[in-house]
Amino acid sequence: MKFYNNLVLSALCLALGVQSVDIVSMDIPQVAESGKDLVLDCKFEYRPEEEDQLDIKWYFNNSPTPIYQWLPAMDTGPQIIDPRFNQYMDLMYTVNGEKYEKHRALHLVNITHHLSGSYMCKVSSFLDEDFNQKNLMVYVPPAVVRFSHQSEESEGQTEISCTAEGIYPSPAARIYWKDGLGEREMDKTVVEEGSDGLYSILVSTSMHTESIRGVQLGCEISIPGTQFKINEELVISPEISADPRVSGAAATTAAQLLVQLSQLLLLLRLTNLIPLHL
Repeated sequence: MKFYNNLVLSALCLALGVQSVDIVSMDIPQVAESGKDLVLDCKFEYRPEEEDQLDIKWYFNNSPTPIYQWLPAMDTGPQIIDPRFNQYMDLMYTVNGEKYEKHRALHLVNITHHLSGSYMCKVSSFLDEDFNQKNLMVYVPPAVVRFSHQSEESEGQTEISCTAEGIYPSPAARIYWKDGLGEREMDKTVVEEGSDGLYSILVSTSMHTESIRGVQLGCEISIPGTQFKINEELVISPEISADPRVSGAAATTAAQLLVQLSQLLLLLRLTNLIPLHL
């Protein structure tokens, strides 16, 4: 009888233009960092006669099958429909103590980049339904960043390279002059996606060695669509040279070899292993 009365009342309210179930707001951040916990909330309003009719579902990436469902009138609690979310959903989470609202939100724990995508909340009753949809991007900061240089003395060039690994989504990188002279145009940029969906990036450029003696360079790794940036810096030693003939290190090494050879000859003469007239 209660069901029949509610159905009649709902039909009457519809005919009179009274507002039925309605999603007021959907609170989902646009960007979140991997490894964090996250709440996706779907606030809605309903008429008292709709209480026992409410059906709350969440969908992921436009799939026709929900990932989560909660029927407040039943005492079974919320259910995970999509097994991909088993390790990420906390079914004990509640937004408040209200019987018909407490499990409306998704509580995702230790999120990963696999959870990036579109989330839709759908609330329905026997009379009406409403839905809303928003996108979430879960970014992964680089696990490793390397900024280094290597000189090709015979060619008078120094190769500057910057690499980063374990990033999501596809990153960007640049090498710049720390003293404000501007950004260096890259000779090579390589972005690769691994089997785990994470990206690596390599940027490199070749500079005249003489032009970067004592210069401080920077490498910036950023993730488009987020505020994430990380900077690494290095200073090119003033001792670096493009010509081994004028390299202080090379000259010192040659002098040391001559001294060591003279000492060896003297030692051999003293031990009569070679004649003095040699």
